[in-house]
Amino acid sequence: MTATLVLPGSAQGPVLAADEPLSFWGGVDPATGTVIDVHHPLAGQCLTGAVLVLPDILDDAEFATSPLVTGGPRARFYAGVPLALSDGLPLGTLCLIDTVPRDDFDATRVAQLRDLGTVVEAHLRLTVAQRASQIERAERQRTEVLLAAKAADLKLVVEAQRMTESVAHIGYWRIHARARTVSWSEGLCGVFGRPMPPGGEISLDDHLAYYHPDDRAAVSARGEAVAVTVIEVREL
Repeated sequence: MTATLVLPGSAQGPVLAADEPLSFWGGVDPATGTVIDVHHPLAGQCLTGAVLVLPDILDDAEFATSPLVTGGPRARFYAGVPLALSDGLPLGTLCLIDTVPRDDFDATRVAQLRDLGTVVEAHLRLTVAQRASQIERAERQRTEVLLAAKAADLKLVVEAQRMTESVAHIGYWRIHARARTVSWSEGLCGVFGRPMPPGGEISLDDHLAYYHPDDRAAVSARGEAVAVTVIEVREL
């Protein structure tokens, strides 16, 4: 392999080199930066993260026919560094273009371009993170509004239920099968003529004691059947 010294100086880092020219229009996957030309010696190698410098674009047969060269802005010099988000999604390149060839883009300026690319990526990632945070905050606020509306609706239902109990002198209860307790409503307490139990609940056995002796056994059997079914379903 032969090479020509274009810029004096020194640099460190991995080098990808080949005697054969590489087309960036069809020879490289723009999404991953991988060389996809199976006939090229660098096939399968990744160019992502590398700074591309062309001191004189007309010296490169592949780039010399680019619309940026044949048309406006009549580019003759190019230097570019790839940009990507934190998840590796490629966004494009931060590039420098001049209308005349340049042989003064040394290793220091390559490092400066890379650093500038890092700054640009940081700002882009910050913008994406801020946008995601805004969306999350808006969704959380929407959820809070919905929950507040549901809570208000539930409060109205409870108040309507209490009013119905008071007017019609009725009540309701709710059996908690696993805990073997029963929640009483205020209306039911009035029906039985007793104060609201602590926490609004009494044991299932105490609740069954309010039934007529002739009905107590049948109701207890139905309650036990329901309790066993609920426990089996939850354990599955």
